[in-house]
Amino acid sequence: MLDQVNNAQNLGGVVRTCAFYGIKNVVTNQVEQLYAPAAMRVAEGGMEHIRILETESTEIALEALRKAGYQIIHVSTNKQGVVLEHLKFAEKVALVLSEGSTDDIREKQDVNVRLSLSNPLKAGLNIAVNTGILLAHWYVK
Repeated sequence: MLDQVNNAQNLGGVVRTCAFYGIKNVVTNQVEQLYAPAAMRVAEGGMEHIRILETESTEIALEALRKAGYQIIHVSTNKQGVVLEHLKFAEKVALVLSEGSTDDIREKQDVNVRLSLSNPLKAGLNIAVNTGILLAHWYVK
């Protein structure tokens, strides 16, 4: 699920990475941005393998996923949460990918994951790189 992702190149990178790992669906409330020329260029054909599902409300979509038994995983932007190497993936997983904080849509049963304990980059990694790291760990589990 894409939330608050405004950089078209990052969106294209996320879609391409999802397609590479065999992800079938991407949920977003900003579908028009996925079809921006910059996003399409970076995705390089990835859109052809992904079904884009539009939602008017991220909160409602997440609640539906929770009720359907999905484990909801958010990437921590403040280095708090489960270390990625210790994360246990459920059979059904939904990743919440955001360029900002997801504190306002996170529920207590959701998992907050951090990608590393320390790194020299104050702002961390962009969303496309975060997606690749998360999906690589998910794929091998």
